[in-house]
Amino acid sequence: MRSAVSAPRLGATLIVLALLGAAGCYTGVFADDDDAVDIPTLDDDDQGEPDDDDLVTDDDDSAGDDDSAGDDDSAPLDDDDSALECDPPNTVLVGDECVPSCEWAGGNVCEAAGSTMCDGQPLIESWDCELCCDRPEYPVPGPTSHHVVHIDDVWSWDSILALSDDGLGPMITSQNKPADLPWESWAQNIHHSWYADGEEMADAIHGLLSPFGAAPMKVLIDELKSESHDMIEDCADRMRTVYPQWAGRWGAYIVTGAAVHYPNLNPAIDALLDADAMLAAEMYVARSQYCDAGSTAYERDVWLGEVFGGTSTLGRFGWLVDRRTSRGSSSHLTMLFGVTDTYMDGSGPSVFLDRMFYVWATRSGYRSFMLVANGGVGAWKWDEPYMSNTSRDLAFSESFEHYSVAGETSSRLGQVDCP
Repeated sequence: MRSAVSAPRLGATLIVLALLGAAGCYTGVFADDDDAVDIPTLDDDDQGEPDDDDLVTDDDDSAGDDDSAGDDDSAPLDDDDSALECDPPNTVLVGDECVPSCEWAGGNVCEAAGSTMCDGQPLIESWDCELCCDRPEYPVPGPTSHHVVHIDDVWSWDSILALSDDGLGPMITSQNKPADLPWESWAQNIHHSWYADGEEMADAIHGLLSPFGAAPMKVLIDELKSESHDMIEDCADRMRTVYPQWAGRWGAYIVTGAAVHYPNLNPAIDALLDADAMLAAEMYVARSQYCDAGSTAYERDVWLGEVFGGTSTLGRFGWLVDRRTSRGSSSHLTMLFGVTDTYMDGSGPSVFLDRMFYVWATRSGYRSFMLVANGGVGAWKWDEPYMSNTSRDLAFSESFEHYSVAGETSSRLGQVDCP
């Protein structure tokens, strides 16, 4: 109920109202047409309890302001406070900032200082790794065979290129990449004589494989033999310890020859196996050698099977397979046949080519290594100066389809016509 107020009392009231307004407690207004005055109240229900708006801890009150030392938030979590709260182990306070873990920051490689695993990639700051980066996933090559070519003589290896394009195992292998060949279909040849020592060669391999999306799928060293033995051993040790990210992307050819005995090439072979490097066994046999090996097809085939697989006294492909197992290695093992005129030294080169496939399938003891699941059989080399006809690659591809793809063990072209 409202009541009239005398002038003296009105003046006193106005003084009180002014004081209450200065204190932030005034809520009444001059609302009536008859100049009556609303009496200020402290809360909505007139019971004397302070309103939410009247609390002394209001954001506008110095005693409870977020910027005050007496703030209700006692932990140093406030946005306006200088102290930081991190989120271990995702982020950890380092100096005056929260530094993320490598994984939390988006890295997928965490290494100690000195590692090469992040070479060529932007580094990411992290509290738990000396080197952290988000390295693209390098493609892991499947089993392949290798066909050494001269890039200018496409006519001499176009049938091999067709097998490669069909994804059947052959990889085009050369010093320089043929035009229009996808990077992932190319293996780059390097020669040991180009480098001063094994460490330099390993560093070069790392450099060749590093450019993501523009590097050869594999790099092959030509070749492991007595003269290059120490260099390749040192190279393999460095690749294993310094550049382990390239396991499966590099390897070496193993020399050919009638007197080659693989155990004599240790410890370099062991170093390659320990580094999970690919080993490409050169199985180069001349037609004339085959014909001189016996008076019958049976004797000649037995001899050729031993050249390929080895014997108790001749360490060849079988010794290599056993050595890989004993070392617990993941090295890919493959083989190459010689296809130039040097080895096709007689009439009917396609028949002798086919005979090599047939003997490997039936007498080497390691037929599974010629199947397309292991990449099939490779060749050295499709090069015009050493190729007397334009259809040898077609003959090779037809035998490849017969023995490696279809898995046949019957002879496709029959016996070699030896003089």
